[in-house]
Amino acid sequence: MSNLLAYKNYNGTVEYSKEDGCLFGKVTGIKSLLSYEGDSVRELEKDFQNVIDEYLRDCEEKGNSPIKELLMSESVLSFTALWQYMQWSMERA
Repeated sequence: MSNLLAYKNYNGTVEYSKEDGCLFGKVTGIKSLLSYEGDSVRELEKDFQNVIDEYLRDCEEKGNSPIKELLMSESVLSFTALWQYMQWSMERA
């Protein structure tokens, strides 16, 4: 079993709360804190997808870029992050 969920190029963690008896996680690679939960893997995946879809809708409504955190390595901009930004900019034009 993978410890990450993936949807629309976003990843999320998978964790288990023994106390609550549920699965939960958070979206990685973005500045916003997006969390989700479910009583089963299917519920967890569905809530994860809903959180991503809602995040993208909110970004579009507010005119914000849904770009992920820029990955920096010794002040070198990640090509992936740059490509995402360029795609987003072209869609908005």
